Amino acid sequence: MSARKKETEFNEYFHGLWEHARSRKMSKGEFMNASGLSPQRFSEFSHGIRNVTGEYFLKMIAGLALTPDDVEQISGKSFTDEQLLQIRFDSFVRSQHPFLEELMRDPLKLQAAKMAIRFERLWQRHIVKRFGKRLLKGRQS
Repeated sequence: MSARKKETEFNEYFHGLWEHARSRKMSKGEFMNASGLSPQRFSEFSHGIRNVTGEYFLKMIAGLALTPDDVEQISGKSFTDEQLLQIRFDSFVRSQHPFLEELMRDPLKLQAAKMAIRFERLWQRHIVKRFGKRLLKGRQS
């Protein structure tokens, strides 16, 4: 049996976020609802039984309409490099959810994406860069 890699956790921010919610006159139920936490999860986090993962951390700060920078300022604690990487990763996964689901559903698309990544020199070609810029421009409008 292999050991599981320890997940990045945000435990030290939970009580500060809950205090911030209470300072906004939010009830426990309102905080849980806004953050997408079940009563069981809230209890586990508040008693330190379960680690607050990056995904739950992002749900909580979104429920409080805060940014990671706001949390650093409120708590007076800076994120570690590992935590910052986890926040970026979880934010990316959340924003690209439909795309990632499509890759999971269609193994051919996943293989095509992997192959494209492997051929890095392909990405350096002028025509591919132009095409990518057009795709991004079309997506923004």
